[in-house]
Amino acid sequence: METHLRPQSVAVELAAALASHVAARASIELLVIKGPVLAAQGLRAPRVYADVDVWVPQLDAERFVDLLRDQGWHERGPSWFLERVGSHSFTLIHDAWPCDIDIHVRFPGMLAPDDVVFGELWRTRSGVSLAGREVQATGRAASAVILALHSLRQIWDVARKNELDQLIVRVKDDAELIEAVRRLASIVGANETLAPFFEALGVETLTGFAPDPRALRAWDGRRAHHSRTGQWLEFLTKTPRRARAHEFWMIIWPPRELYLQDHPDAPDDRAHLFIARLRRLLKGANGVMRIAIQKVRMKGSAS
Repeated sequence: METHLRPQSVAVELAAALASHVAARASIELLVIKGPVLAAQGLRAPRVYADVDVWVPQLDAERFVDLLRDQGWHERGPSWFLERVGSHSFTLIHDAWPCDIDIHVRFPGMLAPDDVVFGELWRTRSGVSLAGREVQATGRAASAVILALHSLRQIWDVARKNELDQLIVRVKDDAELIEAVRRLASIVGANETLAPFFEALGVETLTGFAPDPRALRAWDGRRAHHSRTGQWLEFLTKTPRRARAHEFWMIIWPPRELYLQDHPDAPDDRAHLFIARLRRLLKGANGVMRIAIQKVRMKGSAS
């Protein structure tokens, strides 16, 4: 295995520049998002990042991954969770790089069709200098929307709550940016998902895309607990009845090989696996209760 020769902060910018270069040569539209883009746009303080986040259209994702494979990047391995519930992104790693490349084809909380969302983000893109190269990145309004959604999705995390509070401070006196965020949210289907952010800013949403109620329920379920509980529940509701019992038992007590896919560092012996599965089951039960309580609260506030 090759040794990581690049410092983390340098590697992240270089990987972003590499991904942008590979995409441009293949005429693939790619946006660098989050990470150093947020710092460059004054939306978050600079920090050292663990990975590079990029966004490409769904139709180009497979071709883009193949191009990065030619550069030595590869996927971590199979994931029974992602095979069932899907994901808004997937991760590539490289033995000689200390950072990952996360490739997004959508972003949680933007509920309009994928092509509409990416089209608007591409239309409002901006150039950002990374590793001495100008790359295409989300515009400042889109970056603010992404950061707000990322924080709101995990608002139970103190770091995410602080991140949202800091974003509000940086945005609240910029009337032009707030208006751009309102316009963008109305187009990409983020009016409802960004409601706490707009409330904190003291502004109302614009009339725009009305998302499918099921997509909103999935968003609420994902936010209601710290784990994958909401996503598993959503998966089970979509599973055919004949397969539901089998999938349910596999979810609550996964076979050894599936559990170790998600926890490769876990001790591989019966006692440890039993205790780990039991803890996972209790955490999931707690998650179901949290989701149920949130639904009751939502019904109460709506009545």
